[in-house]
Amino acid sequence: MAAALMPSPLSVLLLDLGKVLVDYSHRRIAEGLARHARAEAYRDPDAILREFFLQDPSLVTRFDEGRLSAGEFFRQAAEHLGLDVGYEEFLPLWNDIFREIPEVTRLLPELRRRCRLFLISNTNVLHFHFIREHFPFVHEMDAWILSYETGARKPHPRIYLRAVERARVPPERMLLVDDRMENVEGARRVGLQAVRFTTPQALREELARRGLL
Repeated sequence: MAAALMPSPLSVLLLDLGKVLVDYSHRRIAEGLARHARAEAYRDPDAILREFFLQDPSLVTRFDEGRLSAGEFFRQAAEHLGLDVGYEEFLPLWNDIFREIPEVTRLLPELRRRCRLFLISNTNVLHFHFIREHFPFVHEMDAWILSYETGARKPHPRIYLRAVERARVPPERMLLVDDRMENVEGARRVGLQAVRFTTPQALREELARRGLL
């Protein structure tokens, strides 16, 4: 029997942000906005959650892809939901939804000794500005690959190809860690190695198996 092929040596570890390095809750956004909704229908957080993030996330998607400025996004969201809130009041409702996952972030210094670290995220300018201010670990990354700067969200090939361009190494020498299987599969289609994140312990074991820990 032929020996199994070993993966290419890794030069770059691409880490997803949400649900890998930080946890977040869209429900917190919905609950905050519902308190300021003039329309009866949107005083129910579940209605906002369904409409903005589940059934028709087109407004959030355009913001994540950099097709709306922060001001334009706020105006359209406020008009759509009938929000009785100003921009400065809106910011903490929209942004203060993240919590660090220390079981993962504490691995970053050791990982940096063995490969370059890239952060890759479907995110918008407001969320990432908040992340930069409140989570110092992002400044340990060698590069940020962000949907609002790239104009594409995972699993679109463009965002992965931007990472390959920044890394200047063959895609097979890059490993993506992401909690969503469609993003893992999208990365594999452009030649990256990719694994799905499930738990910090499983990630630690996978990285150790690959010689990164």
